[in-house]
Amino acid sequence: MPLRTPTAFVGLLLPAAALTAAALACCAAGATPSLVADINPAGYDSEVQSVGVFQGKIVFGADDPTEGSGYVDVLSYAPGAGHTFEASTYVLPDELPELFFCEFNATLFLAFVDASAGAGLGMLDSRSTEISLVTRFGNPAGSPPAFMTVFGDRMFLSAIGSEAQGRELWAVDSDLSPSLVHNFSTSNMLGGDPKYLVVFNNKLYMQAHSQDLDKGVELFAYDGDSVALAADINPGSSSSNASHMAVANGVLYMSADGGNGKGQELYSFDGTNAPTMVADINPGAGGSNPEWLIEFQGVLYLSATSPDTGKELFRFDGTAVTLVSDTVAGPGDGSFGKMAAVGGVLYMAASSISTGWELFRLAAAGDAIELAHEVNSRGYASYPTEFTALDGQLYFFADDGVHGKELWRYNSTNGVELAADIMTGPEGSDASNLLSVNGSLVFSGALPGIGVELLQFVPQTAAVNLLADVLEGSESSSPDQLCALGDSLYFYASDGTNKKPMHRFSAAAGASVVEAFPLLAMELTVLGGEIFFPFQHYASGKELWSYSEDAGAALKMDLMNGRGTSQVDSLLAAYGKLYMMAATNPYKDREKNLCRYDPSTHRLKVFELPELSSFKLLVPYQGSILLQASQGNHERFFSLQSDGAAAVVGELEGDLGPISTIILFDGFFFFAPRFLVDVSNPFAHPVGNGVSDAYSIPIADSFANEQLQPHTNGLSDAHTNTLSHEQLNAHANIFRHRQPVVFTKPAGWHNRQLGRWRRRNPGQ
Repeated sequence: MPLRTPTAFVGLLLPAAALTAAALACCAAGATPSLVADINPAGYDSEVQSVGVFQGKIVFGADDPTEGSGYVDVLSYAPGAGHTFEASTYVLPDELPELFFCEFNATLFLAFVDASAGAGLGMLDSRSTEISLVTRFGNPAGSPPAFMTVFGDRMFLSAIGSEAQGRELWAVDSDLSPSLVHNFSTSNMLGGDPKYLVVFNNKLYMQAHSQDLDKGVELFAYDGDSVALAADINPGSSSSNASHMAVANGVLYMSADGGNGKGQELYSFDGTNAPTMVADINPGAGGSNPEWLIEFQGVLYLSATSPDTGKELFRFDGTAVTLVSDTVAGPGDGSFGKMAAVGGVLYMAASSISTGWELFRLAAAGDAIELAHEVNSRGYASYPTEFTALDGQLYFFADDGVHGKELWRYNSTNGVELAADIMTGPEGSDASNLLSVNGSLVFSGALPGIGVELLQFVPQTAAVNLLADVLEGSESSSPDQLCALGDSLYFYASDGTNKKPMHRFSAAAGASVVEAFPLLAMELTVLGGEIFFPFQHYASGKELWSYSEDAGAALKMDLMNGRGTSQVDSLLAAYGKLYMMAATNPYKDREKNLCRYDPSTHRLKVFELPELSSFKLLVPYQGSILLQASQGNHERFFSLQSDGAAAVVGELEGDLGPISTIILFDGFFFFAPRFLVDVSNPFAHPVGNGVSDAYSIPIADSFANEQLQPHTNGLSDAHTNTLSHEQLNAHANIFRHRQPVVFTKPAGWHNRQLGRWRRRNPGQ
């Protein structure tokens, strides 16, 4: 994408969108929101971990969104029944990354941290959905145990008895009384740190570091009486790091480094002869680093790294290692966790771009892994914003999770594509304030070494031009509130101090400060030769102001006539008139009415619509205004007529959140509810990243089944008031749209993605 400095900057002309009756019919009977493009396919992560088996069901740790806590929850899963919430650990995932489930005497035990009682061995009481701290090791604060494994009539584990002792081998009997089994080291604060406990040939095998033997981290075994070195796989003081052990067909398999220059590879041990390497999956010194070994249906499964596939799932049949599935094509790495088998199915924790860490399983054919259950089905948002139509394309800003927030475009032929990767990398250009200007787009965005400044995108050449570097160097002036008046652009920008004055830019004069423009004005709306805006002034309160290049800035209309402040907002210019929300009754200054200002007569029309509330001005429509408002318990679209009547043109099931605008493009409405609505798996849960709460509202189904018949509510011109003020000059109508957008699909709404709303065909 070429980057250019400013050359010619032509005069400004903003397109005025017009909505047709055919397009509005999409709001009528049978209309269904549909997904246009899942720009950011990444899924929210439930952080599935510690997959195990308890009483014939899969158990695992995960963040259950229906609980809304963000903590590690204990869940169970049965095919066809989904997951069941068993209890919460009330600990965040990074504080307890592994639960080490173990079934002992028909009870589920796990590592647990109690906020008041300390850390230790926890026990699940499924009847009360609670976890109790039943055994604590060492000092009063305790420590969470690890690698719990049943051997004989006791449960063995790794735990810290004291800071001086370090982590050593412990056991718990049926009375849950703990006892120290073996000290691998007599050195102060240097425990043996036993890991990967597994029962094989009537012995308990483990990885441990015996400081006293000076053998490094090696394979040890406990025979019921004492612990001894089972094999010095990497001879001498070097470590083999024997780990991820599993028994298959009477053989103990493990990941180990034999000191032969092959790195960490797959080894086998028969209990008598020295362990041997059985597969060099990744030739060379790097090793394949086998992990999560498990026997399933007489075959050993493991994750490992190979040169061609990266880290993926493999199987070993006793003779050869073969790839099960290349989940990330090519040398890219898949993501796998602990595995467990139940009911003839192999389950595992795994991660994909679209799901995050969820519960997966080995497919029946054995040649792929597939999603078994998605605890958190939410998708990440791309947050498309500021829709602007230009030359048959719909432009907007969005974040696909790869490029950061950048400029995108859509049309029905090519779909959605990245229009400009302005700032290479995942941080993006942080673009905003998109404005169509005579065949090009202007906006605020970042460039390397320049910061956030005023930019222009030319669709014909895909060039991005720097129009004005207001704050020279790498600092950002961060232009915002862009609007066009005549042949100039107006915008606020930082001057390097604590102020952000108004600037004016033209091709002839460049950028300069406009001293006559008030600071901190919002909702700049161009109508004719003036910029209108609400402004808070100490003398009049918040009222309607305007700016022109000849007269500067001044109070345009005091809607309360000095009897209070109107708190005017929500400005919209259409058909040569200015629509707004404002309080006009000094005795009811908290109640706002829909108003229309005519600059040609300087008259204000107040639409008193007592049946409606929570107005949100939207877009012009056939000589009227399409707006969203509440009527009783219903959220609806209304068409406001010039005589004050309001006709229902569409009904919304549930509150779709603040909709700042709707745009018609290519026969579709594009709109932006800030909600996650999932029809297939409804739940109520607060959604992060500034998005509103999610609700189980089947919006797609409602639109498919509800009959949305237009009707009037009987409001006539008798419900309008007219206020007269001095005559003003009439000007041509110039206005722009600032439009966020979102989408959905019949199976469930994705959180703030690109969507459209189209009328269903009759009979569907």
